[in-house]
Amino acid sequence: MESYKSQIIETLYGILFVFSIGSIYLLSGNGYLTVGTFVLTIMVWFKYSEIKETEHFKKLAKDRIEDSICTFVRSFEYRELDTRIIRAVYEEIQLCILNYERPFPIHADDDLFKDLHLDEDDIDMDICEAISIRTNRTLEDCENNPFFGKVWTPRDLVMFFQAQPHVKTI
Repeated sequence: MESYKSQIIETLYGILFVFSIGSIYLLSGNGYLTVGTFVLTIMVWFKYSEIKETEHFKKLAKDRIEDSICTFVRSFEYRELDTRIIRAVYEEIQLCILNYERPFPIHADDDLFKDLHLDEDDIDMDICEAISIRTNRTLEDCENNPFFGKVWTPRDLVMFFQAQPHVKTI
């Protein structure tokens, strides 16, 4: 519910921004002033977003002070899964979120996009490639994987790779 309210507030700020830029242009008649205001507003918006994201990750780190990779592993039926996949998923996601002050434990049911702020390129091009290499699992024919297109959490990513075949060696 909190993120929904946050999205509404950000949308209202966006609408207010558009009206402000239009008003400045109409009142001043000066295109340079309008462009300058636009650039300044964009810079402030990016800084605000950066601060907000940093605070989000600080809160996650504070809430998870007692957690570790062991907590992550215990959230799976690890005796039935390839533990190399579990470790690789945990560590590769950690590498992608290391941009913040300190790494924090991830949970198996974290939303990759909303909680960890990853994007599809991070997952497809960085994380999946590295996990594939580390676990000796192929990314070929992944369209046939029952988890294809359904990866929203680290747990889903573990299950996706568990369902992928091993690389065939010659």
